Amino acid sequence: MKRINTKKKDRMKKQHAKARSTPIIAPPEKTDKKKSMFLVETICTFRHRYLVNAECADYAAEDVAMNDGRDVSQPEWQQKYLGETLIGTRPVTTADILALEQLDGETDGMPWMPHTKFLWNNE
Repeated sequence: MKRINTKKKDRMKKQHAKARSTPIIAPPEKTDKKKSMFLVETICTFRHRYLVNAECADYAAEDVAMNDGRDVSQPEWQQKYLGETLIGTRPVTTADILALEQLDGETDGMPWMPHTKFLWNNE
C-alpha cells in the first residue's frame, strides 16, 4: 500500500475542509440601490386529452376544436401541467400599471389583486 507523505496529507485535509466550508451559492450582497418595478409576463402550458366517439380522426379533432368547453358530452379526460414560459420582462411605472389594470379590466377580466399590493419603493 502506498503511503502519502505528511505534508501532502495535511494539504489535502486543508483543501477538503475549505471546500466544505465554502457555500455553493454565495448569499446576495446587500446594496442600498433603489429597486424598480418590472412587469414579467408568462404563459402556462397544459396538455389536455379527450376521448371522443367519432366516425374518423378529423371529426374527433373538429368536435374538440369546436367545443369551446360548452358541450359537456365531450369532457376533458386528462390534463397535465407542462410548465410556465417567460414571454417578456420590462420596467413599468405606476402610470403603466394603472393603464394595464384598466385595459385588462375591459378585456381580460379584473386582476386578482389590486396593484397597490405590489407598489413598494417605486417612485
